[in-house]
Amino acid sequence: MADQINQGLQTPGHKAPLLRPWVLGLLVLLAAMAAYLPSFRAEFLVIDDPQYVTGNPYVLYPSWKKVGWFFSEIFEPSTVLGYYQPLTMVSLMLDRVIEGMLTGGYAADVAPFIFHLDNVFLHGVNAALIFALCLLLTGSRGIAVFCGLVFAVHPLNVEVVSWVCQRKAILATTFALLMVLSHAKYARCGRGGWMAAAIAAFVLSILAKPTSLFLPGVLLLMDVWPLRRFSRQAVIEKAPLFGIALVGGYVAYRSQVWGVDLSDQGADRPPGVTLLVACHNLVFYLAKMFVPIRLCPQYIMPDESTVRLVSPPFLAGVVGTAALVGAAAWAVRRRVDFFWTLLASLALLIGPTLTPVRFMGTIAADRFAYTPMVVVLVLVAELLRRAIGRWGINGEASKCGFAEAENGPGDGPSVLVAERVLIGVPFVGIGVAVIALFAVLAVRQQQVWQNSFSYYQAIINRFPEAPAGYYGIGNAWLDRFQRARADEETEEIGASGTYLDRALDAYRLTLERDPTYSQTWYRLGHIQILRGRVEEGIQTIRHGLTLPRSEPEGYLFLGFAYTHAGMYEEAIEPYEKCLERQPSWSEVRKNLANALLRTGRASEALPHYERLYELDPTDLDGLQNWGVALLTVGRVPEAIERLRAVVSIREDIETAKRGATAAPLAEPESADNAPAQGPGAAAQTASPSAAKLADARFTLAGALCQGGSLDEAAAQLEKALVAKPELLDAAAGHPAFARLRETAEWQRLAARAGRAASTAPAGHGAP
Repeated sequence: MADQINQGLQTPGHKAPLLRPWVLGLLVLLAAMAAYLPSFRAEFLVIDDPQYVTGNPYVLYPSWKKVGWFFSEIFEPSTVLGYYQPLTMVSLMLDRVIEGMLTGGYAADVAPFIFHLDNVFLHGVNAALIFALCLLLTGSRGIAVFCGLVFAVHPLNVEVVSWVCQRKAILATTFALLMVLSHAKYARCGRGGWMAAAIAAFVLSILAKPTSLFLPGVLLLMDVWPLRRFSRQAVIEKAPLFGIALVGGYVAYRSQVWGVDLSDQGADRPPGVTLLVACHNLVFYLAKMFVPIRLCPQYIMPDESTVRLVSPPFLAGVVGTAALVGAAAWAVRRRVDFFWTLLASLALLIGPTLTPVRFMGTIAADRFAYTPMVVVLVLVAELLRRAIGRWGINGEASKCGFAEAENGPGDGPSVLVAERVLIGVPFVGIGVAVIALFAVLAVRQQQVWQNSFSYYQAIINRFPEAPAGYYGIGNAWLDRFQRARADEETEEIGASGTYLDRALDAYRLTLERDPTYSQTWYRLGHIQILRGRVEEGIQTIRHGLTLPRSEPEGYLFLGFAYTHAGMYEEAIEPYEKCLERQPSWSEVRKNLANALLRTGRASEALPHYERLYELDPTDLDGLQNWGVALLTVGRVPEAIERLRAVVSIREDIETAKRGATAAPLAEPESADNAPAQGPGAAAQTASPSAAKLADARFTLAGALCQGGSLDEAAAQLEKALVAKPELLDAAAGHPAFARLRETAEWQRLAARAGRAASTAPAGHGAP
């Protein structure tokens, strides 16, 4: 492709190194990255980023096995709530691997820098590919650079680039552009390898995000213009692409309905409303591409009763859509092929996003314009080429690209003259002004995406009466509380309690605007439970689940509430419902396994502990409880193996903390009161990590007693007593230590503790 471009463009006056296409493409890429420097400081958001990265054990703890799961879980993906997108998830996992290589391990708190850097770099690659595409079509470096830079700095693209979870849109567009360029090369040289490359790029694009399903239709339109090769053979050769699109569409639908309830997506919406919304959105996206002002992270869907033709936004949508259809019909009649083929391509790419899905709560989103913008830029490039041609430069520029000159080859000025005209007349001034203005707007728009608070505040500023913004602010405060609690050394809610108060205020503002906002009730109940009002919290969550628009997420909070109250039997069903929705939810799986273990169903808990370890090998609480479950069912050697691993890792953590160095494996946050892992209810004077190590040693000691290794059991128990002396009383009353209590080692331990060698009645369960 690059050789063909260079061949078509090199003239005696065009040998300056800085004007070579690959150099210009690189400069476009670097300009895109420079425009997004503010995004390198952005945080993860509480919306969607947790299920893609910060709370996704597939990404947080990479392995080749999980890569296989990404691709093999086709109809029932357990990674995210949405369609099959394995390539996107592998890309995010790779970022985590890079982060781990740079920091020497996988920290509990994920740093967003690498993820943002990859998003920005891929966006720069897309801008460079658009430069190459426009150069191929127009033969003008100036036009190609302009279009590439407009895409690079367009503020409408900020959502996709600055939001980590939108890696899918960026990656899908990268392979879509490679597909188009490969097809163009195939059309020029006829080599089958380029068609194979186009097919491979198409498959990869679908694996990143299935919005590329209609690309085969775009290639057919390319055969009309600019390739001028549309024929029966051109249709036949794309049969594999259409077959792949059909399979991809089926997989996308099946996988989407597996994770998300689409029953309320608008099937019962009146056809008139659907049509009005589609017309509105088509004009809306085009207007934002040319005048990108008043951008917002979420454009709240108005009440459907207000969607009427007499409403100005929807009337403008109908008028604008009618004008576009009329212009396309005129272009078909007059055989202005470039115009109608590009409009048809735009319709194919943007059409699937024109009608909103009700569960999203929005009418439109900036991210849906990312790939369709490519078509609009190609249209702009062709219009610029023709405008320059009408200035008397109509020969060489056309011959260098695929487009045909309107007035024949002639003896007009060369491409060099065309570009000098572009640079020497107001074209350059207008182009620079547009790029500069867009760059300023893009930098400003990135401030919205710096953190969850700025994101939701922007929604409140634009839609002050909508509940979504206040609900999001509440979630942001709740997330800050949870982060602060992870750093506190006590079970009591201290200074972090102020974050709960602010979250509570935001949730109350949400319910003032919409009392049926079910997710708010779940979180209100959760806060009540954290404040110690357990029964009230359970009732609040239950109320949320009775509302017409209740979300399955409510069962997560209900399960947590029952666990907090010690109602383990009641917690099992809500947790099972959560896992039906998202099997990769590691905290839910752990809490379900713990509840099963607490209620005497250890054999049922074992598969969940095993899967939990595959998902999150750093969850030491889960690994320890897995050992307890193995003990309970009599698989003592396996239990000892698991528990030794826990003790070894916790020893490393404690040693590292004492040495003021980073631990190789971070301690996990537990959403549950750790069950059956040894007595630890007494007041602790040791640090939390030392107390956890003592509990792990105690549990291992009990397992060793059952396995007959009494000397090693005594040694582990003795080490545990250093941090938690009260564990001796627990061992004195636990049946697992019965054989140890008959030894001289027990007498020695009791004497050192200054107590009589107790033989209290046996307790129940494993240590």
